[in-house]
Amino acid sequence: MLCLFLVCVSSVGRAQDKEVMYSDQQWFQYFTQVKLDKNWTVLSDGGYRFKYGFEEPAQYIVRAGMGYNLNPDIRLAIRFAHLGVYSASKLNKLEYRWSQEFLTKQKYGDLALTHLIRVEERYFTNINDGNAQNEDSFNFRFRYKFVIDIPLMQLSQSNPDRKLLLSVGDEVFFNAGHEIVYNIFDQNRILLGPTIQLSNHFSIALTYNHQFRAFNAPNSYKQDDIFWMIIRQTIDINKKKTEKN
Repeated sequence: MLCLFLVCVSSVGRAQDKEVMYSDQQWFQYFTQVKLDKNWTVLSDGGYRFKYGFEEPAQYIVRAGMGYNLNPDIRLAIRFAHLGVYSASKLNKLEYRWSQEFLTKQKYGDLALTHLIRVEERYFTNINDGNAQNEDSFNFRFRYKFVIDIPLMQLSQSNPDRKLLLSVGDEVFFNAGHEIVYNIFDQNRILLGPTIQLSNHFSIALTYNHQFRAFNAPNSYKQDDIFWMIIRQTIDINKKKTEKN
């Protein structure tokens, strides 16, 4: 994993002398987990993205899947996502995406470390004048993310789960496929921001995402400064059933 990260950092460094576009984006996303029992969890999320200070839509995403917990700290999951990408406020591309992932959590004192490895199979369809085109494209994408949650302060004396955290992380993406020529390195995201944890089942994160992307064109990159609001909720059906019994 360290090797992948160093490759990414090296690629970003070399790109500084090449053509780089700049933009700002605003992302809003809601993640929910419904725990069916100690092993199985229904996973879903939905989000909407704007750019240029909310002036134009950029993308939407809806995603759902199932996760299987090998133990409390390791989860395997499969998901399916549907995305729409906008250009000049018009929908111009659809994406259908399968993904498989491995997530593990570790504790080091008060610090919580999360690793996520994800493999994606991405199918794209272009939209022209509101109509889907017959020609589709496909590629694989490989992602690795780590996030460290650092507790800063307790927000309640009576509820120890209510706290303020600082989340620091990085996620690197690589593409593969016969259509991938110039963007084997896809993008890197540096993540930083506070997380307000109201309980073990609900939190709100305000994240700054410094995103550096490569286009499938020679010497062409883009840097995005992103405000990302993330709401996370966990619903434990199994616990509610146990309490009723």
